Amino acid sequence: MCAAITSAVIAVGTAGYQIYNAEKQKKDAKDAIRKFRSQDLVNEYDSLTVDTSKSQQQTEANLSNMATATEALRESGSRGVFAGIPRLNEANVLLQEAISSDLERQSRENKILFAQGEENIRAIRENREALALQGLGQQLQTSRQDTASGISNAVSGLLALDSAINYNKNSGNTSNLFSNQFGSQNIDTTITIPQTDTTKLF
Repeated sequence: MCAAITSAVIAVGTAGYQIYNAEKQKKDAKDAIRKFRSQDLVNEYDSLTVDTSKSQQQTEANLSNMATATEALRESGSRGVFAGIPRLNEANVLLQEAISSDLERQSRENKILFAQGEENIRAIRENREALALQGLGQQLQTSRQDTASGISNAVSGLLALDSAINYNKNSGNTSNLFSNQFGSQNIDTTITIPQTDTTKLF
């Protein structure tokens, strides 16, 4: 019967450890869910800028051409100046409009790319968060199941321990168990002291 008690005690101890470990994992999962923070992702298009090198080169070339054309008109006389200046101004306006159009196109394309980058970041973040929280939720659910299983095992172990102890009490002490195993025998334990006739001593 000692073996039954020992087995029951081991079962209760194992169940207790199972409950402790499950509760620890459950606490860790709850803490991780509560402290969960989104990952910081960088938009690869955040550093895009409008390239103004082309427009600067065009503007510098236009100014140089304007200066050369103006000098040529001056040498041609006042009539040439009055006739040529409006054409130079018109050409300058058209060039500046083309430069502005190119800069606006670049800015628009950069904004589109940035928006696409933000959308990609949102999708990646949501997917990672869903997977991370799903894993933590599974850990929490598993720990709850382990706790319930541990409690059930502890109850079973305690019932087995109680049964073993009661059986041991009802069966008596170990000497009774020994006599029950090998058969009941009445043993005379009376000690007889022989009587001596003291009158013969003298």
